[in-house]
Amino acid sequence: MSLTIGSRIGPYEITAPIGAGGMGEVFRARDVMILKVQGDASRGWKTGTSIVFKGTAENEMEPAFSPDGPWLAYLSAESGATEVYVSPFPGPGGTLPVSAGGGSGPRWSATAHELLFWNKGKIMSVPYTAGDTFVPGSPRPWARQDGIVWPDFDIHPNGKRLVIGRDDPEARQAARYAQDKIVFWSGFFHYLRKNVVTKK
Repeated sequence: MSLTIGSRIGPYEITAPIGAGGMGEVFRARDVMILKVQGDASRGWKTGTSIVFKGTAENEMEPAFSPDGPWLAYLSAESGATEVYVSPFPGPGGTLPVSAGGGSGPRWSATAHELLFWNKGKIMSVPYTAGDTFVPGSPRPWARQDGIVWPDFDIHPNGKRLVIGRDDPEARQAARYAQDKIVFWSGFFHYLRKNVVTKK
């Protein structure tokens, strides 16, 4: 079975691919799903049967793999409010709550043992230790920035800066009438070195 955006597995609609781990690929759906994949790029890939990774009566969503081990952060409303949780991937193991008082958009730092998430206009940071077990610390503000469009932020690879989506009512209104686009230019500095004459 091949999964693409918009395809369904029972009641679950696939909304985006997320990444891959030891047992297969992870997709964003109404619950976090695992799709087992076998093969390689030269021989081709075969997909197996998808299974629900964490299925409760509430939706699990926004999965994010840790950069330093087999941990998966995700959102769930199993406690009655949407919170950030961490579970071992692919398992077995329990679910650990990370946020308190709400959270969304979990993002792992690549340079420090911290998990960031958005909560009520603030970026929160949770330090952690990880080995055979995952031990989260207490959430604390990483940055406060009014107008953050939740959870539109990401962490720079150096772990010291964020890119943040801000709420711009005029741009939001204009976007209703025009399609915007983003152009990524790979090799820009190579182009400059080759084509731009500098004064000596």
